Amino acid sequence: RIMMNDINNQISRLIDYSSLSSELRHELLSSINVNVCPYCNRQYTTSYKKDAENRTMAYLDHFYPKSKFQLYSLSLYNFIPSCANCNSRFKIDRNIDILFPYEQGFDDDAYFKVVPTAPFDIKSLIGTSNEFEIDIHVNEHSTFKDKIEGNIEMFELKSIYQSHKQY
Repeated sequence: RIMMNDINNQISRLIDYSSLSSELRHELLSSINVNVCPYCNRQYTTSYKKDAENRTMAYLDHFYPKSKFQLYSLSLYNFIPSCANCNSRFKIDRNIDILFPYEQGFDDDAYFKVVPTAPFDIKSLIGTSNEFEIDIHVNEHSTFKDKIEGNIEMFELKSIYQSHKQY
């Protein structure tokens, strides 16, 4: 019986992600035309030209990790343009089920909720006071409820949005 790790190791001898040049990476990121990280929706994934060459301020995240799915390491469908934090700090080595950005989104299944922390004050609602918390409410009946909650947990969205509530 052949183990999945053995198959993955055999494939890694044939498919080498490190052969992807930086020029090709920049070209891919520019052509995907995603301007903000689909995981956190707060960091720009800017593309620009320098000396007539494409440059980007994004990373190519492997939605299905190379370590477990070597066959997908060069699949365009597996590349998600992401910010540095989501690609390396949050997602690395965590086994949480999340939404696949090319197929699913929060859409109407989740929304922001402003929760006052002091007696109701209109200043909180118009942004001139920080006397509120930001919560993300997930529809209990959503087909993707567990994955949406996985995104919120993995990318620490409540904490991140809370830290930028003044904006």
